[in-house]
Amino acid sequence: MRKSIIANGFLDGRAGTAFHVLQGFWYRYLVDTKLYEVELYMRENAVDAVTAIRDVLNIDLETSGDAVPKAAC
Repeated sequence: MRKSIIANGFLDGRAGTAFHVLQGFWYRYLVDTKLYEVELYMRENAVDAVTAIRDVLNIDLETSGDAVPKAAC
């Protein structure tokens, strides 16, 4: 919410407020949830971070070039 007030997002009305709320809370919640999933997988399967990210998020960090999710290829 602080970003909304500082950036004058409240001047955009209801749509601007909704955007800033989603940016501030939903995105952070999503990132934290994905991080929790990867950490839990690492503990339960005794694997490293690269393997857990590949298995849980379908992102191959060891490919050459950009790390693109397999589903997007």
